[in-house]
Amino acid sequence: MNDFPGAGHNQPPEPTVLERWAELVDNANTWAKNVPKIGSTDQAGRAQAFVDQLRLTTEDVEAAQKAERFPHDLALVAIKAKYRAPLELLGIALDKMKALTKDWLDREKARLDHEAAERKRLAAEAEAEALRLRQEAARGGATVEAEAAARHAEEEAEAARAFALKPVQRAQIKGEFSARAMSLHVYWKAVVVDEQKALKHFAKHPAIRAAALAAIVKLETKHATKVKDPAQAPPGVRFDKDERPV
Repeated sequence: MNDFPGAGHNQPPEPTVLERWAELVDNANTWAKNVPKIGSTDQAGRAQAFVDQLRLTTEDVEAAQKAERFPHDLALVAIKAKYRAPLELLGIALDKMKALTKDWLDREKARLDHEAAERKRLAAEAEAEALRLRQEAARGGATVEAEAAARHAEEEAEAARAFALKPVQRAQIKGEFSARAMSLHVYWKAVVVDEQKALKHFAKHPAIRAAALAAIVKLETKHATKVKDPAQAPPGVRFDKDERPV
């Protein structure tokens, strides 16, 4: 029996994928520092071999990441499946109840607005009546009773005016078992009602121009890839051909 270990028993273990990428990045830095331009066929061949190493290691790192993520992705899929139906049904139920309560709040708001408008109308009538009585009392030979009536009417008009100026009460729901009141809140949003006018107005807006140009580049890059013909580029766009090593 030969008890001696075989050849290579003392070789260091193969570097892990996370160790290889660091070595390759260091090697790339060396290339960038020492080789500003490839000067020979032999050097080009070594550069190609290094490119292959970078590509293979990139694939290995991506595969390692995918393998490590796999059980977590499965768990995430299972969690989403577990809660999908409850959340969907709760969302529908919530929408239905919100629509029901909104209808009541809308009607309550209309009632409160009507009451506020009625207070203003009564205040205006009281003010007009007070003015009429004051004008009568101001005429020559007016009686004491007329003066008293004018004063009373003015007091009533002032009270009606103060009542009319009170803030309109907010429509709300506050049930016995609710922690907070439910009320209507105002949310503003923009709606395009005339596309041509809107586009004309925002034609020079930097954000709109940037978004539009990015969309054009994306759309026409697909077109250029399909037709492969610079002559078919639309107005204002040029199709460029870019050759890359593969």
